[in-house]
Amino acid sequence: MEEKILGLYACGMSQRDISEQIKNLYDVDISPELVSKISEKIMPEVTAWQNRPLEAVYPFVFLDAIHYKVKENHPYQTKAAYVVLGITMDGTKDILGVWIGEYESSKFWLNVLNDLKSRGVLDVYLFCVDGLKGLAGQIGNHLLEQSMQTEPEDDNDVVSAAVAVDVGADNLTLCRLLSTMIIVAASSSKSRT
Repeated sequence: MEEKILGLYACGMSQRDISEQIKNLYDVDISPELVSKISEKIMPEVTAWQNRPLEAVYPFVFLDAIHYKVKENHPYQTKAAYVVLGITMDGTKDILGVWIGEYESSKFWLNVLNDLKSRGVLDVYLFCVDGLKGLAGQIGNHLLEQSMQTEPEDDNDVVSAAVAVDVGADNLTLCRLLSTMIIVAASSSKSRT
């Protein structure tokens, strides 16, 4: 029964909706409080995932926010789920994290970038972002600060530049192409060493 409850919770159902669904399906009365206690059991796993160490380098990272309505203290409010998708050096996709905020802002994205840095991300070759005002600047400022702190030890070190790309319908294909090119270039440089 716990697995069913956690599955419904993972689908985004409210605690009250879950208790009603269990009543309709199994003719068993459970309180929303019991649903809450069961769903709290997975919180240590969620926290561990949110704080896990990340790769040092990602050739390509997508930054975007998903807006949704949530019922909080009876009225519905709009929230933003900040999602970061990274492409690893071997070409696999990895959700680096999800953060919840009141609304999308470049200032909140700076907090996200700092969190990624604290979890081990040292370099991103290309950021792919939407047209949120100030976001590209936040990425530039964050990386400029980071590059001033880590200078190459000798002339043979490779220094990569990160670029923030504003993704509209016209250049989404270009971003995908660049991502593929970066992954191929990274793979071929690995095979030469």
